[in-house]
Amino acid sequence: MSPPAGVTPAAPGAPHWLRGSCRWLAVVVPLFVALTGLAPASQWRNDVAIVRTLGFVPIGAEGVISAVLAQCASLLPLGGRVLRAALPAALATGCAAGLIYGFALRLLDKNAPAPRLAPILALLAAWGVVITPTWQAEATVAGGASVAVALVLAATAVRFRLRLEERGWLAFGVMLGVAFLEQRLAGFACLALLFADAALLRQLPRQRQLAELAGAALVVVALGLGPFWFQPTSGGIWSDWGSELARLSGGATALPVAGTVAAWREALGLIVLGLALLGGAWAMSRPRTRPWFLPLAVFPLLDLSLPLEAESLVGPVSGRVIDLLALAVLGIAAALAAQLVGLLLERGRVPLARPVQVLLVVAGMTFVLVRWEESEQQTATQARGVAEAWTDEALASLPPRSLLMVRSEPAAWRLWASRVARGERPDLTVVPLPLLDRGDTATRLLELEPHLAPLVRELRMTGKPSEYALSSLADARPLYLEFDPAWDRRLLEHVLPHPFWMRFSPHALGRSDRIAALDDGQKAFARVVEAVDQRFPDPATLSMLTTRAREQTVMLAALGDRESALSLLEQVREIPSERAFVSSMERKLTDKEKPRVDWLAQLQ
Repeated sequence: MSPPAGVTPAAPGAPHWLRGSCRWLAVVVPLFVALTGLAPASQWRNDVAIVRTLGFVPIGAEGVISAVLAQCASLLPLGGRVLRAALPAALATGCAAGLIYGFALRLLDKNAPAPRLAPILALLAAWGVVITPTWQAEATVAGGASVAVALVLAATAVRFRLRLEERGWLAFGVMLGVAFLEQRLAGFACLALLFADAALLRQLPRQRQLAELAGAALVVVALGLGPFWFQPTSGGIWSDWGSELARLSGGATALPVAGTVAAWREALGLIVLGLALLGGAWAMSRPRTRPWFLPLAVFPLLDLSLPLEAESLVGPVSGRVIDLLALAVLGIAAALAAQLVGLLLERGRVPLARPVQVLLVVAGMTFVLVRWEESEQQTATQARGVAEAWTDEALASLPPRSLLMVRSEPAAWRLWASRVARGERPDLTVVPLPLLDRGDTATRLLELEPHLAPLVRELRMTGKPSEYALSSLADARPLYLEFDPAWDRRLLEHVLPHPFWMRFSPHALGRSDRIAALDDGQKAFARVVEAVDQRFPDPATLSMLTTRAREQTVMLAALGDRESALSLLEQVREIPSERAFVSSMERKLTDKEKPRVDWLAQLQ
């Protein structure tokens, strides 16, 4: 097949010792940064990945590649299980940086010969993207999106290398299947790239080529899911609940949503983003560079077209892979714009053109160092293990053989991740209320605790538990729960506030019982607040702390125990983000006229 007009096979530029050195540095430095920033403890946002990779659970039929790599990394004799599970994300970051360097260098060579300037700008393009806090957040935790991004970039490299060969469709089908195994959105990104490149080359695939593409992808997906389909059932409840766990989307969030362009500006800076727009327009306008940039431009367009998604407390945002791919393309375009400016100054015989080129390189290196420092601050916050402090206190407050009913997804994933990663509290029975009426979840829970039968029956019939169902269950074993304000208000008289959960008593309780429990709870609450660094706070842990504190305060007020509610508010005041809530509650609790307030409505 002869190449269409304006398209020539990729060829290396003029030989120079900087090319090999910069290629090596493009891989080693980001890999070093990611390895030194690996999170030694699990975080709220990677709890889903911990269950998927270390528990080997096919949650949503995604993350297969990360799970297999994490299982291999767990055999290494270094660090803890969580740190070893994050190793594949760090290695993928190094690979992605090398691929970004290759794409940028090819584009710069196609634009104009610059033996010394092109390798350095391509190196800065790779560093300026991969060392940013946005990318490092995915490169230092288990199941980070860097694995999916590296697979998409590898598929792009295969497409560029074999775009004019018969075997290219088969090879791309293999990479497409691997990308789908890791994340469906990564597979769709590969398909978008393929369609854009085929349209650019005016390639209409024959029936045989389409069969090779689809057949290779399907075979790879089938082989990748095989270990999950045929894994031994001795895995217990994890292997049984794999399909049901996927229904917990992880959508609970307390973090703000930023626009796509605002996220680009925050990650790259306004100047680099402006250079990227200039470089992208220049690459699209030239026949020599268009075939090597237009397929990549699909990724920023996808990022702009996808609906905005909130930052989740559990699990990475599903669209993060597209975000990182878009940043990679913008970094490559910014390098092209920098080369354009430097060459225009040199060829225009502008005085001091060569020193200006040096200043461009120095400015790029300064940008990289600033982003590196910001990434170090982010990883230092991860290393504090605030989420682990919350988990330790939450689990330590539960007596042996407790049964815990959770209705919030972050709490459920945190408990499951701690059990998978550290084997904590196997005596606990966690009842995920969102899953209780799905599949055979109730049947499997009844096998663990037969006294759940009245509760399961009432939840399926009315959607709410009765006083009898919860009291009979609390008679059998210690019962802790997250109270739902939609439940019968008579159940409040049985609730005893504890550090992070509400204990349900078989009989009604008095104010003296709650005061004693509240004192212990305030001590545990203070220990976790003390572990949170207010300079670089963990928003997920703070969100969980404030949610529990609000529930306890409102429930005490609903029971008429205003003094205990005010005492708890004094401790919540230490969290800056909750001062408005504290002031509002204090006004309502200290009003002498004591107006009638629907306190439970405050939680809905």
